[in-house]
Amino acid sequence: MARHLGSHDAGESGGEVGCVVGGDGGSGHTQCPVALTRGDAVAIEDPCFLASIGTLKANSFRAVPMDIDASGITPQGLLRALESGVRAIICTPRAHNPTGVSMSADRAAILGSILAEFPHVLVIEDDHFSAVSSNRYCRLAPMSTTRWALVRSVSKFLGPDLRVAVVASDLDTGIRLSTHLRSGANWVSHLQQRLSAELLSDPKVFDGLADARAVYERRRTLLKSALSEHDIEVPDTFDGLNVWVPLDRDSAPIVDRLAESGWLVRDGSQFSAASGSMTSV
Repeated sequence: MARHLGSHDAGESGGEVGCVVGGDGGSGHTQCPVALTRGDAVAIEDPCFLASIGTLKANSFRAVPMDIDASGITPQGLLRALESGVRAIICTPRAHNPTGVSMSADRAAILGSILAEFPHVLVIEDDHFSAVSSNRYCRLAPMSTTRWALVRSVSKFLGPDLRVAVVASDLDTGIRLSTHLRSGANWVSHLQQRLSAELLSDPKVFDGLADARAVYERRRTLLKSALSEHDIEVPDTFDGLNVWVPLDRDSAPIVDRLAESGWLVRDGSQFSAASGSMTSV
């Protein structure tokens, strides 16, 4: 498990401690409740992962949206959130759900320089697609950040029944997380830990993951090409399991029409971190 956390350039995170958590581990599900209190403001990408919205609502945190573009979180969006007084930031460094955007090295450097002025803000990076991402991991948190966590779950690529994730973090966050996990309801199944460790140690599994990465990329490209034939353009910079389709009109009627034709797509407004609708599917 430690090797998985240290692979794919995760060593650049400057990790001090490691921990194994249950669930999918992503989106700050575990880190936010142990590091924040009710009413705290948390910056999240807009649009963002559905579970992030659910986590904030369940813990009475206040969501502060950050705009994203083809290179990740925008500098203006991050600075605006930090200046508003957020206590934590949750981001997806690659294969962002739902847009598929991955943070570029140049953008990560710019955002890191901004974060350096706010060293006590907790930075949580949810690298959920790590082993099957087509893009390199670029760290968001600068070395001056005092509270941070890099989360890598295995459910996206080893199977949804393996609800295990590994977390690298600063010492204080690691201690808080370990203390939280000691209580009976939060223990992590040893069976799932051993199975995950065995799979992550098997070279044949990584050969299969490479094949899966190629298949995902081919399917995204096929869908993008098919949409392009109908003058529906999709951004080139995408990764992961989704294809985000920007529209020039309200998406709800389109979602309904597609459903009537047997196509299941999600309305982009469901992923909105702010109030209001999004014209995307």
